[in-house]
Amino acid sequence: MKNLVICHGDCDGIISAAVITKIIHDAEIIITQPFLLDKVVIDDEVKAIYLVDIAVNNKDTMVTTNFATKYASKIVFWVDHHPGTEILAKILNQKLIFDATEPSCPALLAKNGYTVPQKWLDAANTNDRPTDYPATALSERYNKAFKMSLIELQDGNPTAVEIVQRAFIEELTSGTYSRLVSEYGNSCQSN
Repeated sequence: MKNLVICHGDCDGIISAAVITKIIHDAEIIITQPFLLDKVVIDDEVKAIYLVDIAVNNKDTMVTTNFATKYASKIVFWVDHHPGTEILAKILNQKLIFDATEPSCPALLAKNGYTVPQKWLDAANTNDRPTDYPATALSERYNKAFKMSLIELQDGNPTAVEIVQRAFIEELTSGTYSRLVSEYGNSCQSN
């Protein structure tokens, strides 16, 4: 059985993926954007799909609803806190975990019984709602590394962003600082 976690590439999406992969250890992670969901390839080996922090594509809702309809039998749950996601309730029923009042997807996971370390929760909340929550060491660490990966992307390194995102997931799930995340973050401080 192949498990797939599909997450948004921002801080709360990455943290949400880390929460899920601490439970489902053998999951493959796909990092994407809501407007690219229809580009995600789901092979026949995939038996279970977990979606976290994937909002409904607000420019073309059919991208999202078509994906949900096509893979409804494989979707274990879809967890999201963005307004508009409630349209998936008709397709996913109880598989949709949705609440637009939650500040982040990890907050919604925590509300629904998943173990989310407080510092992860604080980082996710501040990154999604920076005017409502103060910055934390973890949110700053991610933001600095992510900023540098975006600069490298602009400079022609197409893999920089995903490398940092995956290193951050590994850092969270292993509990060990990633040298790569540190290097990217330190590069940001020197710029």
